[in-house]
Amino acid sequence: MNWVDYAVITIVVWSVLMGCWRGFVHEVLSLLAWVAAYMVASWQAAHFAAFMPSELQMEAVRVAFAFVLLFIATLVVSGVVVWLVSRFVRWTGLGWVDALFGGVFGMLRGMLLVLVLVLLAGLTDMPKKSFWREAMLAESLESMALASLVWLPDNMARHVSFGLHNENQE
Repeated sequence: MNWVDYAVITIVVWSVLMGCWRGFVHEVLSLLAWVAAYMVASWQAAHFAAFMPSELQMEAVRVAFAFVLLFIATLVVSGVVVWLVSRFVRWTGLGWVDALFGGVFGMLRGMLLVLVLVLLAGLTDMPKKSFWREAMLAESLESMALASLVWLPDNMARHVSFGLHNENQE
């Protein structure tokens, strides 16, 4: 095992531990809060731009400023809701179930993060380097990444390559 293997293991283990510590409810609601913050900011930034300070003379700057403020405000409000709901779940005695499913969620999130990093590496010459080829997990990670190419846009997917471990690609 080399540093690539240890990095992959660290990412997944850290994500599992964070999921267990925060709990499933917190993890899922936090993810939804980010989505909601983006949607609220996207939908309302142009409307709120009119209320921005007159010192912001360019329309694009006012819209961008409104977007950031709405995004942050939505995250803050959502954060309070997430905290309250998480506390309620623990108060009901379901904390251990919440932690267990939070760990599963964390494992899936960690694996998704590793997959994204492997796909990004496949866009570079990193998989041709000796440290990559010597990693015990490299071949499995490459197989997982290649299987996920169907979900990427074609113009990006065709540039993902892993060299030695997948000679049959293309």
